[in-house]
Amino acid sequence: MKHYMSNFKISLLLMTFMATFLFGVTSCKESDSSGGTPKITSVTNTDPNNQITYGKIGAGSLIVIRGENLGGTQKVYINDQEVWFNTTMNTDHSIIVQIPTEDDGFVLTAFDSNLKDEIRVITSGGIATYTFKITAPYPSVTSVISKFPRNAGDWVTVIGQNLVDIDRIFITSLTTDEIYASSATEIGGSQAEVTEYEITKQEHRKADSGKGYVTDSEMKFKIPEMSFDGGTLVIECAAGNVLYPFTLSLAPPEILKVSTDMPIAGEELIITGKNFVQVDEIKIGDKVVNAEDFEVDEACENISITFKEYMKPSTDATPLLSVTTGGGVVTTGFYNYSTIIYGFEDGQATNNGWGGDPSYETTDGSTAPFTCDGNFAHFNIPAEGQQWWGTMIYYRKDWSGNSFPLPSFDVIPADAPAEKIYLAMEVYNIGSDYNKFDAEGVPTFTGYLRYMIQPLDDSENQYDNFKDWVPDGYPTKPVFETKILADADGNAFEGKWYRHVLPLSKFNCYAGKTYSEIVTTGLNQFRIQSINQGTVVGKIDFCLDNIRIIYIP
Repeated sequence: MKHYMSNFKISLLLMTFMATFLFGVTSCKESDSSGGTPKITSVTNTDPNNQITYGKIGAGSLIVIRGENLGGTQKVYINDQEVWFNTTMNTDHSIIVQIPTEDDGFVLTAFDSNLKDEIRVITSGGIATYTFKITAPYPSVTSVISKFPRNAGDWVTVIGQNLVDIDRIFITSLTTDEIYASSATEIGGSQAEVTEYEITKQEHRKADSGKGYVTDSEMKFKIPEMSFDGGTLVIECAAGNVLYPFTLSLAPPEILKVSTDMPIAGEELIITGKNFVQVDEIKIGDKVVNAEDFEVDEACENISITFKEYMKPSTDATPLLSVTTGGGVVTTGFYNYSTIIYGFEDGQATNNGWGGDPSYETTDGSTAPFTCDGNFAHFNIPAEGQQWWGTMIYYRKDWSGNSFPLPSFDVIPADAPAEKIYLAMEVYNIGSDYNKFDAEGVPTFTGYLRYMIQPLDDSENQYDNFKDWVPDGYPTKPVFETKILADADGNAFEGKWYRHVLPLSKFNCYAGKTYSEIVTTGLNQFRIQSINQGTVVGKIDFCLDNIRIIYIP
């Protein structure tokens, strides 16, 4: 028999509160022992002004055992385990008890069937018992796994935590949103009762936080006959109900965004969307991604692919990424060669020859960036100080004044706004001093990049992600509008290929225009140049490739 006497000390503040509580419900002159047979009538909280009666409660809770002839209580047991109670606050009608926790060694009946869900009070007048449940932590479900389509009689695996003391499992036609929005005390809708289920895993362990315990649970159940396609799986446990969406047929997949539309070998491609359940095939143009080369997260909302050379589609392939699941097929524009302005290959553009140029390289895999898509530009300046005319790529389509060919309206809608049309490129920051900050959040390098677009009228439209100077900070404390070489989410990385983007709305010649107007305006020349208006010297070392115009809805 376990005892819990010394671990529960009520603070002076709590004792003062309890004394006030007892004064409100019991006369101080009342005898503390009637000698009659004890009886427990209810278990409540400690607030006399808002009394709540419990039939179950979690470990660690402070409760009042109420009844008759409870004065002079000698011992109190919960789940057959003796617990400490405050004898000075014991009256003929109440006992105040703080239920121990598992951290104190208290054992729940969920994990020992030999214990009783019972409160037992021993007084000089006898023994009183009362059925009462100490519950495990609140249950949760992280995934429900099975093949689609689902049919009555199929077995479904449920993975979660604290799926113990299960009272009932059923499926309702109501969605989880409808249940949460309802004020009803019971879950409604058409219901199908689960009559067969099996617990396959209950791993009771210390919580990751180091405080309390959790149970890693796994179970399976047989799908009952259902008169509806789906709604919500409901698992009723002693600690509460857990809800999880459930359907017999699979919802069609959706693609919400991709981390890049033109990955380079070795680059991580993340496809974000919905309902990536039972993914059967992923295609990039005319290439099928091997099953071992992609991974779907537990939420079925992200697919990660480390892009490999064999996945690069043929130039004449339909420029689409497709994901096939048990619920259907979804596609999005992807790896469209017509979006490329310049990929540093012969014949694509003409160098203005103003200098100084970066180096134009490829890689044998022995040094960063380790992988490439043919030639790329490498900005490599070991120590760039203050200057206004740094290393640059500066290209035009040709000396005849023609525009670079821009993607068709099938690729970018004619009415798409400039804010959703981007100058994009793959970049690999090997080790630049960009995006590094001191303890006060001030950049430790004053260098940045200047972008310049010249349309058909040859006007110069430049954008600097340099924004301003900290007051009294010139020329050492710059303020940048965005991270240098930022992706679509505003993040910048080091040591890997990723997509850097800049909206065309940043250039005056395109701001406020639709794509059809941008095409008319044209793109005759572009320049990307390192600039340092400050005096803080820093290292620049990054690569870029496949400069293009893309649309991100």
